[in-house]
Amino acid sequence: MRKLIFLFITVIGSYTLLFAQDLINQTDANGHKQGKWIGKYPGGSIRYEGSFKDDKPVGEWKRFHENGKIKAQLFNLPNSDKAVAELFDINGIRYAKGNYIGTAKDSTWNYYNNLRLVGKENFANGVKNGISQTYYENGVAATEVLWSNGILEGVSRSFYPTGQKKTEIMYHQGKRNGLSLVYYESGQLEITGQYINDQSDGTWMFSDKNGVVKYELKYKAGVLLNPEVIESIQASEFKAFDRKKGTIRDPANFTQSPEEYLRN
Repeated sequence: MRKLIFLFITVIGSYTLLFAQDLINQTDANGHKQGKWIGKYPGGSIRYEGSFKDDKPVGEWKRFHENGKIKAQLFNLPNSDKAVAELFDINGIRYAKGNYIGTAKDSTWNYYNNLRLVGKENFANGVKNGISQTYYENGVAATEVLWSNGILEGVSRSFYPTGQKKTEIMYHQGKRNGLSLVYYESGQLEITGQYINDQSDGTWMFSDKNGVVKYELKYKAGVLLNPEVIESIQASEFKAFDRKKGTIRDPANFTQSPEEYLRN
């Protein structure tokens, strides 16, 4: 009797397993994806798994690196196109968290190095909009950039680890336009100048740590009009600064290694 019962359970279990497997990756009569779906890499490891209802992803979805480590974990909110997402590197360590609307990034995205927050930016339907920031190890903001519909607009700032302002650069329609300031860590102004359409223009003043003007450089549309004013070492110093000034780096480009954002 026990053998018959065991055989019955085994047969039923096998049919149940086969039936369950048949229900994976199904479409209905209208060709809409329904129920659980699993995708695999050519080598056989799972690439993604989750559920559809009428072709729309629902509930929790997971994506994996080919080595089996988690790549992304998403939770699709009910009756909404919005999904809360966490992204992971090839070692399964989280480096970003934010929201999607469809496939577009939306609202606030945070970027991490292990558990430490190293960057934050805001999106509206996949386009940067609002403030973006990066942070030092002590939690102090390192950079603060303003975006309007994907274009740099307004004052962008950088800071010393103490929180003291380091630079202030005015942007308009994605180009440096207006006043540009560089500070010593004491708060004293080091360099004052302006840009017009991304080119140095007018008088640029260079001061020492006591606020005494060391020299002035005069520009017109990016052309230095008085190169004789500065000695060679001062020229080299200025050129080194000129290569860096106004350059705003994008934290999204460093998602695999957010720490690089602060080292560059």
